Amino acid sequence: MLFALADCNSFYASCETAFKPFLRGRPVIVLSNNDGCVVARSREAKQLGIAMGAPFFQIREFCRANRVAVFSSNYALYGDMSQRVMQTLASTVPEIEQYSIDEAFLNLTGMRNVTTAFAESIVDRVKLWTGIPISIGIAPTRTLAKVANRQAKMDGMKTCLLLDESKRIDVLKRFPVEEVWGVGRQLSVKLERMGIQSAFDLAQQDPVQIRKRFTVIQEAMVRELNGETCLGNQQSPPTAKSIQTSRSFGKPRYEFDALSSAISTFVSRAAEKLREQGQVARAVDVYIRTSPFRPVAQYSASTVVPLGRPTSDTLLLTQAALDGLAKIFQPNYAYQKAGIILIDLSSAAVNRAQLTFFDDPEELERRAGLMKTLDRLNEKFGRSSVMTGTQLLDDSWKSVQQNSSPRYTTEWDDLLVAK
Repeated sequence: MLFALADCNSFYASCETAFKPFLRGRPVIVLSNNDGCVVARSREAKQLGIAMGAPFFQIREFCRANRVAVFSSNYALYGDMSQRVMQTLASTVPEIEQYSIDEAFLNLTGMRNVTTAFAESIVDRVKLWTGIPISIGIAPTRTLAKVANRQAKMDGMKTCLLLDESKRIDVLKRFPVEEVWGVGRQLSVKLERMGIQSAFDLAQQDPVQIRKRFTVIQEAMVRELNGETCLGNQQSPPTAKSIQTSRSFGKPRYEFDALSSAISTFVSRAAEKLREQGQVARAVDVYIRTSPFRPVAQYSASTVVPLGRPTSDTLLLTQAALDGLAKIFQPNYAYQKAGIILIDLSSAAVNRAQLTFFDDPEELERRAGLMKTLDRLNEKFGRSSVMTGTQLLDDSWKSVQQNSSPRYTTEWDDLLVAK
């Protein structure tokens, strides 16, 4: 087996500079919803010491003094640019497994002449066709390909190939264990207590003993670091146990209609994801709260609304969520955040096969068809082209984004004009 991991460099920031050549070489940051904190940084911004997650109000003057280009999140642009990068990568290899918005595994198994020149040709093609810089790591397993990609970035190189034993050992000895794919903060602490400081130290462990001490996932991690392929297709991640959608408001909201509109929008997005995953939910958790950082009367509440039967139907989920909101809403509070969590998820296919005496199969099939039509229309014409009525009650809760760039690739009115 042989895999490459292609990873876009500072993806959100790179999407912004791709259409603004005059920003190349300048530090660039992208902010979260409501321009709250830093979620992406260019290499130059990192060199200035701007931290990921830094609240923007704390660094506003620093950014102005250092000519940092500041952008609000433009997810329509980033999503479309991601598709272009993935399509370009797909034109270079027989099989691609998209792992995230800015990463993809390329299956190179059976290909000849997998060299540094070959990897650099892919990097150059993506840059030429999309304007997005990427790094590529190549190795016999996905975990090692992740290590190779990270090493390429650390070395300031386009590519890194771990195809011989001496190179693998050298890189793993210099690679911190906390940077290994799948090693989170808690696990890294436990490993360091065992004297495991580097990826090489982890690779030297007995995989059977690691499984006994931790889980089969950590056993696979050790085997993969030693070149044994264990992890399957990354397009099939473990099924989520819950789906949460929430948002801090651009300004505090007092109105029930504004909260209803927000909750309905959150449910709609979560239900769409639920259907994509082939799942249904048995209950909806709804919560609202004021800001603990503002000198206002404080209030926070949540409630769980069980459903009559597990469903992914946007209309049924929305009604349940709004029923919950009505129970916990109190007037005269400055609400700053609201959210929903779809909980107790299970397979839609299993639930369809387990009808009760009181279920109407024809009605269930009709509603499923309605949801398919809803998803197709929104996929064809853009998100929220078709919405529930309560989403339109009051959109004053939506994010404040004072530094948004145009949606160059998805809106006719935002197309660049050559002069």
